[in-house]
Amino acid sequence: MNYRWKNGLIFALSLTLIVSLVVVGLGQDEPEIQNPNTLTAVATGTANTLDPSYAYDTASGNIITNVYENLIRYPYGVVDGDEKKPGDYSVSKYEPMLASKVPSQENGLIRKTPDGGIIYEFPIREGVTFHNGNELTPEDVEYSLERTMIQDRSGGPSWMLLEPLTGYGSITSLVTTVAGVEEYSETTSADRTAAFKAFIDPAVEVKGQSVILKLNDPYPPLMNILAHSSYWSSVMDKQWVAEQGGWPGTAETWPEYHNPGGGSAAEESPLYDKANGTGPFKLDRWEPGQEAVFSRYEDYWREPAELESFVLQKTQEWGTRRLSLVNGEADIVYMPLQYIDQVQGAKGVTVQTGLPTIQMNPAAFFTQDVKTENNEYVGSGSWGDGIPSNFFNDVKVRKAFNYAFQYDAFIEQVLQGYGYKTNGPVPKNMQPYYNDELEMYSYDLDKAEELLKEAHDGELWAKGFEFTILYNSGNESRKTAADIFEANIEKLNDKFEINVRSVDWSTYLDMMVQEKTPLFLIGWIADFPDPHNFVTPFMASDGTFSGWQGQGMKELATEKYDPLIEEAMATVDEQERKEIYYELQRLAKEDAVDVWLPQAQGIRVMRNWVQNAPFNPMYSDSWSYVYPISKGYE
Repeated sequence: MNYRWKNGLIFALSLTLIVSLVVVGLGQDEPEIQNPNTLTAVATGTANTLDPSYAYDTASGNIITNVYENLIRYPYGVVDGDEKKPGDYSVSKYEPMLASKVPSQENGLIRKTPDGGIIYEFPIREGVTFHNGNELTPEDVEYSLERTMIQDRSGGPSWMLLEPLTGYGSITSLVTTVAGVEEYSETTSADRTAAFKAFIDPAVEVKGQSVILKLNDPYPPLMNILAHSSYWSSVMDKQWVAEQGGWPGTAETWPEYHNPGGGSAAEESPLYDKANGTGPFKLDRWEPGQEAVFSRYEDYWREPAELESFVLQKTQEWGTRRLSLVNGEADIVYMPLQYIDQVQGAKGVTVQTGLPTIQMNPAAFFTQDVKTENNEYVGSGSWGDGIPSNFFNDVKVRKAFNYAFQYDAFIEQVLQGYGYKTNGPVPKNMQPYYNDELEMYSYDLDKAEELLKEAHDGELWAKGFEFTILYNSGNESRKTAADIFEANIEKLNDKFEINVRSVDWSTYLDMMVQEKTPLFLIGWIADFPDPHNFVTPFMASDGTFSGWQGQGMKELATEKYDPLIEEAMATVDEQERKEIYYELQRLAKEDAVDVWLPQAQGIRVMRNWVQNAPFNPMYSDSWSYVYPISKGYE
């Protein structure tokens, strides 16, 4: 890729914030605070892993980001009590964490090299310790970033470091290029070692107390990638990881630790159920599918957290979560918008709505050339009592499903009016790159019927089909979306049958990665606030979601989308990038690669004794960063 340098970092996101608060239960009869030194949050998702280099789901991230830390992070604001707006949050400014300074051109820590490359220098903070007592060193930082790059598990986050630091979206493509062969399996041990030494090792180096990142070309969102309160940039203890059976950090051994479990068996990582970070909380225990329990790290390099402990529980049923909130056993809970009227007016409960988001959650993805062997979700694998592998390869089928969704009803009934239509894949809040000139699909069953009669040369309509849509247990909005597809498609022909089934989160992820879900529902919360972070997972041939959509999608992406995605990252000119992203959104609609479901406004619900709950659109949940939270009444 040929990038052009621009003075300053690009993209300052502008968000319009309208926050409405319902605060009840205040006054002389405020309820007694339960467990005043412990925050209890209740969610629905089950963490997939505790390995920062493997994790790429919010449930895992909510554990990891309270234990591990990055070099830099976004500043947060607070939506608290009667305060109508967050404080000084930003998605284009940063504060130092394990780095003692935020690099900039002004302080000389971002600078050009004589050969046209770019250097980012991060001075590493001294006197920081991991939870096991080991002292943080610059070598730990180097190791952590390199470990994420070499692990590069299928469907994982490693591309975000590989792309800016090496110019390649995966380490396998890097190795095959160095070796001059088509397939990774054709490369030798010598090829793999040479690739590491030529690209990975020189990209991250230690110089004294600093870590140096070397880029051959400018990469506009790099600082955003490093700042996310997430996992791929988390700093780990090199010695401790090796003691657990992880990569020892040598060039010759990295292939043994690449893509553990093939990307679909998280437990294959030696850090699956272990954690040792520098963050404000230590992980005491993790019971997958039940709860994670944390205690305050007393030797934290800043002031210790206000709270002594943090409990993150999983409860699928909304009624149970609601009861625990109302009776004060839980401090914060996950609440689907359709249930907002069940908590508004509840004594001692604060509801915050209208918060800006940077996400697409959810969308419905079609798997082209779905894997039918040993796949119970496609029935027989043939027309009638199943679907053939190429069911969604016909664009007419994909468009029909777009016309079969009741967008306005979903906004009113599921999102309780706190939502809006979008034409994806770029979030509406991400101006100026969102194409608001593009006409959206609308609910039109006559049009859906017309398309399905024509699809697959009439065979689909004549013989009918049956398949299963999965959703992750406890996610009511995704269940409702699946139910809408089921009801409306089945209306069209009594030979059509769609089943809707819930499975746990880990099974859901595994089936998507294995390309066994004909239609899957999942969302994308920004890794970094740039349109590249959305068109890549939704449209690139090796994208996180598009990469699970089968061979047909891969061919579409390779031919039409990949060149545009690369072109958009080859310039820092805002107008040029805007035109390219507009075209990508137009193609996404024309090819009906997904169904862009209505998006919800941000919402939080918690007890009114929760103080200083941090807000930033880049935080996935209220409990993503517990450090500043306290409990009490103002």
